[in-house]
Amino acid sequence: MKKNINILNQPKSQNPKVSVIVPVYNVKPEFIEQALNSLFNQTLKEIEIIVVNDCSSDTDTIKYLTRLQQDPRIKYIKLNQNSGLSCARNVGLKNATGDYIGFLDSDDWVSDDFYQKLYENCLRYDCDISCGILRLYENGKYTNLDKHPRMMAKKSRLKYKYISNGSVASKLFKKELFNNIIFPRGRFYEDNVVLLKTFIKSKKIFFENSVFYNYRANPCSIIHNPIHQDKRVSDDIYILHSIYKIAKQQSKEDCDLIINTFLNILFLPHEYTNNNDYYNEINRIFDKKYITKINYKHDKTYTLKHFIQNVIKRIFSNKGL
Repeated sequence: MKKNINILNQPKSQNPKVSVIVPVYNVKPEFIEQALNSLFNQTLKEIEIIVVNDCSSDTDTIKYLTRLQQDPRIKYIKLNQNSGLSCARNVGLKNATGDYIGFLDSDDWVSDDFYQKLYENCLRYDCDISCGILRLYENGKYTNLDKHPRMMAKKSRLKYKYISNGSVASKLFKKELFNNIIFPRGRFYEDNVVLLKTFIKSKKIFFENSVFYNYRANPCSIIHNPIHQDKRVSDDIYILHSIYKIAKQQSKEDCDLIINTFLNILFLPHEYTNNNDYYNEINRIFDKKYITKINYKHDKTYTLKHFIQNVIKRIFSNKGL
C-alpha cells in the first residue's frame, strides 16, 4: 500500500483534536471548494484536513487539486492508482493524527459548528461516537434523513434505534475505535459494516440534533450509475451477509436489533420481488421473521400490499404452479 501513496504536502502537526478525511475522485472543483470551505470555516480550529486524491483523471479536478498541494491548511495525499473510496479512507485513517476522526465526501459540506459540537459532546459526555444530522440537499431543498432527539445512548436498544442510515460521514469517532477496523475495499455500502463495528465497540454514543452534514444528491455519482446496478445488488448481499455474521456473534437481543436495523437500511424491495437471485440469497441468509419486520414506509412508491402480492407470485412461480 505504501508504494501507492505520495504525500505531497504534510503541514506540521499542531496537535489537532479532529482529523477530517476527504477522499476526492473526479469531483467538480466547485463542489470540492464548498466542501473544503466548510472545513476552513469550522468554529473548531484544531482540525487536520486530509485530502486523499484517489488518482483523479478529470482535467478540471486535477487542475484544482494541483493548487491544493501547497495549501498549508491541508495534508494532501495522492494515490498513484485509482483504488476506490474505501482505500482512500483507509489511507486517510493511517495518516490521521487527531484524537477523533470525521469523514467528509468531497461533494458534500457541513455546518460551521458541526465538528465543534460533536467534539464537545464527546468530551463532555465521555462518548466514543457523536452523531449529527444527515441532511439531503436536492433541487435546492433540504430533507433531514436522521430523526433523533438530543440524547445519550448507552443501551443497545437506544444505540441502534436511531440508526436510520449507514453513513459514517455524519458522525465523529474516537480514533481508537478504528484499531483493527478498515473499510472493505471495492464494495458499495461499505459504510454500514464499519458503522456497525464501531457501534459495537463503543460504550456511549451521543446524538446531536442541531448540526448538519449536507449530503448532495448527485445523479452523476458512481453509485447512481445504472451500469453498476448488478454490482450494487451483489454488494448489497455481501454487506448484509457480513452484518449477519457480525450480529450472530452478539447476544440474542443485540443480534435481533442489529439485523432489524440494517435490513431496513439495505434491503432492496424491488430486487426482492423481481430478482430471483436476490430473493433466494436474502431468504438463505435471513430468517423470515426478520424480513417480515422490514418497514416499507421509507419507500413511498412501494407499498406493503405490493410486496405481499409479489412474494405470493414468487412463491407460486418457484413451485412451478
